[in-house]
Amino acid sequence: MVLQPSASSNRSSSVGSVSSTAVSSLSATLISVADLARWVPLRLTPEERSLLDVLEQTLHVSEYTDHVDVTAAARRGGLKTRRILEGILECSNGSRTSWAGRDPVDNAALFQTMFEIGRRNKVLNPTSMRTTYGKLMYLLQDAQNPSVAKSLGFSLHKDMVLVQPYLEEHNCADLLQDSRLECAVQHIHDRDPVTGQRLDRAHVQAMVEGKRRVTDQLVETYSASGSLSPENVLRAIDSLADAVAYVESNVQPVQRMLQYLEDNFDPHRETPGFTLALGALEVMTAQLFPIRTAHNLSLSGKVMRICIVCGSVPTTTCFRPHKHTIYTILNCPRVRKVMHTLLHQTQQEAGAAWVGLSVVHLGDRDVPNALIFIDKYTQIPRFLNPIVGFLQSLPELCRDERIDAYVKEQFGSEHRLQMAVLADYFKHGFDGSGDDGGSCIDGRLTSSWNWTSRVAKKSYYNVLMLSGFQGFDGDFR
Repeated sequence: MVLQPSASSNRSSSVGSVSSTAVSSLSATLISVADLARWVPLRLTPEERSLLDVLEQTLHVSEYTDHVDVTAAARRGGLKTRRILEGILECSNGSRTSWAGRDPVDNAALFQTMFEIGRRNKVLNPTSMRTTYGKLMYLLQDAQNPSVAKSLGFSLHKDMVLVQPYLEEHNCADLLQDSRLECAVQHIHDRDPVTGQRLDRAHVQAMVEGKRRVTDQLVETYSASGSLSPENVLRAIDSLADAVAYVESNVQPVQRMLQYLEDNFDPHRETPGFTLALGALEVMTAQLFPIRTAHNLSLSGKVMRICIVCGSVPTTTCFRPHKHTIYTILNCPRVRKVMHTLLHQTQQEAGAAWVGLSVVHLGDRDVPNALIFIDKYTQIPRFLNPIVGFLQSLPELCRDERIDAYVKEQFGSEHRLQMAVLADYFKHGFDGSGDDGGSCIDGRLTSSWNWTSRVAKKSYYNVLMLSGFQGFDGDFR
């Protein structure tokens, strides 16, 4: 997706149009950088990172979610409220350090800021706080319970610091309408997004230098015209650049896999030796399986484009009074509306009947709230990136004569090895397999994780390991 050109500005330059990836707040339509800034949190300062470290360490050792709602008795009346309050105060006391011994109300602003920093960091870095963010969100959500809030004496909630309000507050909002900003926030790839081929190093370096020059111009212009220091103008620009880079890095592997599918599997005829049919009875309808895979990948690509927006939504919609357990089932109307819009667009663009169910689980037993929904979909790049990375590395890997000989002996050729990997993933990555899977959209996403859990048993696993593969999931901290 390409950023829609910003409104003309008297500070525009001859930089030229620059392609970048961005998302819309309600759909996958083109938007301006200014619209994206409404949803992007501001980068953390070094001081804020120090507070974040304290928060993370406190949440890591906290047993809040173990102590609240563990028994039926805890769900009744004052006992549950008392446990919630004790858990919140435990986290607060763990964060107080030199403020120990003072009443929590005295440090209300500190606690609000610290928890806001944690939420802001998670939206900016969705792969972080994997074991602690859910605990933080449930804690903040439970703090909105009227009984708990009254006993606590103050609210833990504080609106996130977003780029657009921050610039408006400091008389620098014109930055968002400057056409040069698109160049300053662009994400520079070292590979062609379609072919996957490495780009010329000199060309990439020239783009990096051009981006740096434009960024310096913007910092000089707007630090002089507003009330922000050069460091904070750069901070706002880098925050937008971080968002664009994150979205593109997530969308790129989905686009690459779609390209592999289109190049190697024709829905109108069988690919010799590499069928996507799941069994002998399905050979006659094998054309459905490339279509099924394309549907799911296309939808995944659209969800990746709105991940920053969806990441910001639950930090506000989850903070409303409730009377249920911490695992509250919320309807998530805003995220649900976005998802159904993207699903409808994908179905309209498909040019073929939708294969399987089009059910999206959100606000039910399987996906009880927006937090879990977003976490489920932001994991897509975790299994696609290693696949794409392996396939792109094959030519270089096979320059080693020993590896090349092994590949030819086991698979016949480098191309047949590539096809074996692709056919295996496209066949089983969306077949509804896995614990509590099915043909709904979420069930097929579960199938991809089920496929990753079995990769060690695949015939190509040895070559995968030789490429430097270390797993699909990464560090949970």
